[in-house]
Parts: sequence; C-alpha cells; structure tokens
Amino acid sequence: MSLRSRSARLRLIAELIKDVEGVIKGLDYDRCILVGHDWGGAIAWSFAYAHPEMLFQVDNYRAIASAFIDSAIDKTIFTPQDLAAYKNAAAKPGALTAKLNYYRNIFPGLLNQTEPNVLEVPTLMIWGENDKFLGKELTYDTEDYLKDLQLHYIPQCSHWVQQEQPNLVNQYMHNFLN
Repeated sequence: MSLRSRSARLRLIAELIKDVEGVIKGLDYDRCILVGHDWGGAIAWSFAYAHPEMLFQVDNYRAIASAFIDSAIDKTIFTPQDLAAYKNAAAKPGALTAKLNYYRNIFPGLLNQTEPNVLEVPTLMIWGENDKFLGKELTYDTEDYLKDLQLHYIPQCSHWVQQEQPNLVNQYMHNFLN
C-alpha cells in the first residue's frame, strides 16, 4: 500500500469517527454502547480508540474487567480486588486515553521499518496458544529476526501467561537465564 493511499484511508477513517461522534452528541448523549458489523465494526473499533471516554465508562467500567476475564482461560486468576484496581486506574482523568494511545502509537513505528535487522540478543518468547488479543500466528517466522530464539507455546493458556501458568513461565525463565 502506498503512503498516499494509506494517508487517504486514515483521513477517511478520521472523518467517519467525527461522523459517529456527531451523531452521538447530536442525539444529546455523552457516551454510548456502539455496535458495528463488518466495516461498521472497524469504524466502531476505531471510534473506541479515538473516544474511549464515550464507551468504556458504561456500567462502572465493565469493559475493563471483561477484557481480563473474557480473554482468560482460567476465569479465577483475576480477583475482584484485581479487577477493582484496574477499573479504578482506568477511571482516573485521562487514563483511558493514555492507555489506548500507547497501543495506537507504538505500532506505526514498528510496522514502518524498511528492513529489520537481526537481533543479536538471546530472546525468550512465551506465548499462550489461546491468546485472543495476539494470535499465535504472529510468532511465525520470528526466528528470521532473532539470532538466538527460544519460543515456548503454552497450551490451554490465554494472553495472561504469567497469571494462568506462573510456575511454567517461571520454569521457562529460570532455564533461559541459567
């Protein structure tokens, strides 16, 4: 994709986000539960990144807790106290925007590299096979970019490998460091 077409696509998405915001505010709401399907889903997703304050506050930040619980294989690993701490952190002024800006801004620099160098540092990668956020296929061909890679997949484990399988993660780390 050329830079020009990528730039045009980003401008279009920005306009669609403004349209959605205008509809919500035009209806005299300050937040909503936004539902989209197909390309509308992509617009809703982009809108959520641009305006988390209009979506994530619903039902006492239930979406924050759901992100942890719904993606975990072991639903008991996050205590009610853990979830309350995450929700309280998200409720602080500017926190949701900052959290989402981290993800929004980290990837363009990574994806725009022309030719990545082979990393000389020994690397351990531990990946939950049932990660709903970052699929296992993202690890494929990683060895092409690392001189010394140890990759361990943990079956029946989600994105939260250190919470769901702490003993196994610690064992992999211990073996790698020794």
